[in-house]
Amino acid sequence: MGSEDAFNFYCRYDPDQGKCGKLECSVNHPLFKAHNSSFIEGENCDELRMWNLRGKASCGYIAWFERGEYRNGWYKTF
Repeated sequence: MGSEDAFNFYCRYDPDQGKCGKLECSVNHPLFKAHNSSFIEGENCDELRMWNLRGKASCGYIAWFERGEYRNGWYKTF
């Protein structure tokens, strides 16, 4: 779920793609419908890019940045 917009993002992690895996996400909201994917990269396998944003991942959370400025955060929910 996006902390800034409350959109529900549905994501699937595939550990067999790339060095650190791949994340595929979609959102179906009246204001924003989209699908995107990113290989998880970086020395610590904690970096990704989607929707022109750069993400930094930690356990259950991804912080999203645009030009170095925080834009949104995704929290894992069950």
